[in-house]
Amino acid sequence: MIESPKKDIRIPFLIFLTIVCILWTFFIYAGEIQLRRTSSPENLLYREISTELKVTDQFLNMLLISKAENAAIKKKVLEDAASGYERATVQFKNTGIYYCQLGIINAESNDIKKARKNFEAGKKNGEEALGGLLEDIYLKSTDELNKLSAPELSNADKIIREKLTGWFLYSPLETLYTRINSPEFAELLRQANEFTAKKTPGFLLLIFLLFGLPAAGFIAIPLYIFVFRKKELLNEEIFPVKWTAIDAWSVFITWEMMRIILSLVIPLLGIRELGIYPSFLITFLISFFILFLIYDVMKKLGCTVADIGLKSTGFIRKAFYGIFALAACFLPISFSDIITQYLYKGPHVSSNPILDVVEKSGGFFNLFLIFLLISVIAPVFEEILFRGFLYSAFRKRLGIVKANLFVSLVFSLTHHDIATFLSIFVLGMILAYTFEKTRSLIPSIILHSLFNLHTLVIMRLLISS
Repeated sequence: MIESPKKDIRIPFLIFLTIVCILWTFFIYAGEIQLRRTSSPENLLYREISTELKVTDQFLNMLLISKAENAAIKKKVLEDAASGYERATVQFKNTGIYYCQLGIINAESNDIKKARKNFEAGKKNGEEALGGLLEDIYLKSTDELNKLSAPELSNADKIIREKLTGWFLYSPLETLYTRINSPEFAELLRQANEFTAKKTPGFLLLIFLLFGLPAAGFIAIPLYIFVFRKKELLNEEIFPVKWTAIDAWSVFITWEMMRIILSLVIPLLGIRELGIYPSFLITFLISFFILFLIYDVMKKLGCTVADIGLKSTGFIRKAFYGIFALAACFLPISFSDIITQYLYKGPHVSSNPILDVVEKSGGFFNLFLIFLLISVIAPVFEEILFRGFLYSAFRKRLGIVKANLFVSLVFSLTHHDIATFLSIFVLGMILAYTFEKTRSLIPSIILHSLFNLHTLVIMRLLISS
């Protein structure tokens, strides 16, 4: 008598928990969309717009640093800045300063009607002195400005320096002193040069990271395709995947359920946000536990770490392939960001709460922990879980293309971030393809780690005070 195959008792539980995770993910994304429609300063959009304004201010400072004479570039920067500050005036309370800053942007764009309107709004929302002063600087005739006494000019200078910084400080003062031919203009120019000298190294690095690396993709991508055209690169045997898709999905669902429980427990404890130390400790412990589960599954099946793609042989060559893949990934990811910006009408910044940690953390030790968290722990853990364990199992069941699409979609969804959903999906596809062609996790870990480090540096340059 032929025995029928035993049914895996895990399947009903996995189906139930998968439904829970899908509903939770839907809740997260739907909640994020809903929060974007509300105006509470405690919500997600508040943080996103705050971050966007920091980014906007940095680009305006770039305009000051680069002394951009190109009218098209200046117009584009000012248009984007106006868009961000218009969102701020709608979303925030006590927005007098934002109206005044938006008025400066309008005035520098020669949109006098909007400038007048926003200066008036600034005066009505708590910034009467600043709004009135900016009206004088930008809207009064030169003859009227020349009638200002020395004490009045000194008071105007003081108010602007107390209320504004960076481009918003130097632009109205430059306009004022230029229009009245004041000898103070020379001193202002010296101070502006000191400001730009301090900002220039970071500005040049930011330009390279934001535009130089994606541009290099025009060369790197054809080379990447040429080098990776071989069926496999390292002449290594295809490691045996003894674990099943059910094994892999069980571990993944365990990780997701731990995250869900944690996200429910933390608010119940009255904790509004985690600092760097709790974030680091919790991430480390959860990652260690999930990696232990993966190890336990593999050990029971007689597998070693080499069977998941963690062979130490040929490390330098594998690291080279990871760096090479990194150079090729920036251009497609940049295109995905452009598509996102076209489709998504809102602050084009990540809603990831790690932004708060990065922004508020100072000091070498804190930055070192953030580096370990973002550029070491997360890449190693995610590549072992998603590419080494999950993709390998589903590759055996679905084939290369379908497994890559499925795992990359799951990888992107688990980041719970609308603004970066498409770019993370593209990154996941490139990581899986690199893993597939090299038969090793080392290149994808190197790629993932350096990409996260690149993002971390940009975040620090753009949003840190």
